[in-house]
Amino acid sequence: MHRNIFGFILIMAILLPLKAYSQSIDEEVNNNIKKAEALISEGNKSGAAQVYNQTAYLLRSNDRFDEAAELYQKVLDINLELGNRRGQMISHNNLSVLYLEAERYPKAIYHLQKELEYRKQINNKSEIINVLTNLATAQNEVGSYDSAIENIEQAINFSKELNDLALLKQSYGVAYDIYDRQGNSDKSYKYFELYSAIDRKLKEQKMAAISTEANRKVNEAETETRQTRQRLDETSNQLEETKTTLLQVEELTREQQMEIELKEAKISEQKALLETEALRRKFWIIGFSISFVFVLGLSLMIWIIFRANKKINAQRLRLEKQNKEIHASIRYAKTIQDAMLPSEDLLKKYFDPFILFRPKDIVSGDFYWVLAQEHANRSVVFVAVVDCTGHGVPGAFMSMIGNRLLNEIVSERKMESPAEILLSLNGMIREVLRQEETDNNDGMDLALCRFEFNKSGERTVTFSGAKRPLYIIKGKDNKLITHPGDRKSIGGYSINRKEALFFDKVDHLDKGDTIYMFSDGILDQNGPERKKFGRVRLEEIMVDASGLTMDKQKELFIQRLDEYRSGEEQRDDISLLGLKVI
Repeated sequence: MHRNIFGFILIMAILLPLKAYSQSIDEEVNNNIKKAEALISEGNKSGAAQVYNQTAYLLRSNDRFDEAAELYQKVLDINLELGNRRGQMISHNNLSVLYLEAERYPKAIYHLQKELEYRKQINNKSEIINVLTNLATAQNEVGSYDSAIENIEQAINFSKELNDLALLKQSYGVAYDIYDRQGNSDKSYKYFELYSAIDRKLKEQKMAAISTEANRKVNEAETETRQTRQRLDETSNQLEETKTTLLQVEELTREQQMEIELKEAKISEQKALLETEALRRKFWIIGFSISFVFVLGLSLMIWIIFRANKKINAQRLRLEKQNKEIHASIRYAKTIQDAMLPSEDLLKKYFDPFILFRPKDIVSGDFYWVLAQEHANRSVVFVAVVDCTGHGVPGAFMSMIGNRLLNEIVSERKMESPAEILLSLNGMIREVLRQEETDNNDGMDLALCRFEFNKSGERTVTFSGAKRPLYIIKGKDNKLITHPGDRKSIGGYSINRKEALFFDKVDHLDKGDTIYMFSDGILDQNGPERKKFGRVRLEEIMVDASGLTMDKQKELFIQRLDEYRSGEEQRDDISLLGLKVI
């Protein structure tokens, strides 16, 4: 009951800061839909399609993918009815981009394949390349590596034909990611090197273009300066020539017509002075006009910049406020999530434990779960380490659902077999998330143990895992025993929708044996060379740490992991649980 209340508080704490903003969007969406329906009733289906497109883009920009997809589908239906093939192509493009952003890769693949058919008919290879890279990316996400490789290799060949370095860089980047996911380190390293080389080349070309443009502008400025100086020199020469001519005329006529030509000389001189003054005024007027236009333009630019800065600052303050409210909500959600995690003191009643728990974000998609039951002649302890789809807020929602369902299955339904618990959890996750009716693909991987301690001193562990293993270090001979999990996740998308099967594995424990359960975050953590931490390194630490106290073991795991990261960003939530039998 209390956990359900905590869940409700978490949801309200996250949604309330966004309510006011959502209302304004809802109003605009409703008005646009009414406008589109009016256009359809008038027979203007093309106009309605345009309004639907704009509204879908608004919804998509605010992560309301289902509503946006519905409107994009209406646009596609209108274009099919009108026989507008280009409109159909654009509609498939919009739908594919939306489903890629929403990580609904099967639907994205369908629309990308439809778009590719249209693009091939037009035979614009640049656009074909973009579709192929997106298609390969989506196929990579659903594990269709062969199809992804075929499409990205085709994109690489087209990019080479066009000699387009930007498209080739994009294709190499996707190829690297595909081979990295597939585990082909040689191929992934080769394409990473090609990607890096082209990236450097493009940056060099960009810097060269910037330098050339700067030199061009400097040359234009120097040319304009020379021309201005030349015009000023020509004007000065004309003034000098006028003065010389007046003096010559005055000398030739002085003896013959002294008085008349003296008057004429004075008139000519006055005229020259007036022309000179007019010329000077002209230069002053032109100079003032240029200065006035410059000052006016500068003032206008400053005013525009001021208005823009004012608007930007207002938007920044609004976003900062929203960001603070959201972060405050998420921090409160972390408080709730931390309260849901079992205390280390509960584990210390039955084990000598350590817990290494590092969320990638404030809240985590990983969680660990403990439930203890006391019977007349035995103690039973259920322990699980769970890795939910995603991290951050989406992962935290899944962790709350998983925690509640595990408690319900074991406490209320009284199930004891880990395999049966996982099977029941799989069905309940699909039912809660309506995965048979929707494209929801969320789920979780976990290792689940049922420890039984008899009063006679006998100790056993029954293990079942959904893609997560169980490691045991035998205290007597320091031997590492591995129990792999079954290769099926809890919940999530499945092509054939067959029922998952999980199996129990039983092992006897002795005093001093150490059990390790962990999420895949520690295995997938990369170092500076983009190589994963991996199972081999983790197993080496387990063996090396076997003679240490559990506190020292935790310090050793943290030290080795941080040394390997060397400052690289944490990729995923990290959870590692160590339990020594006492």
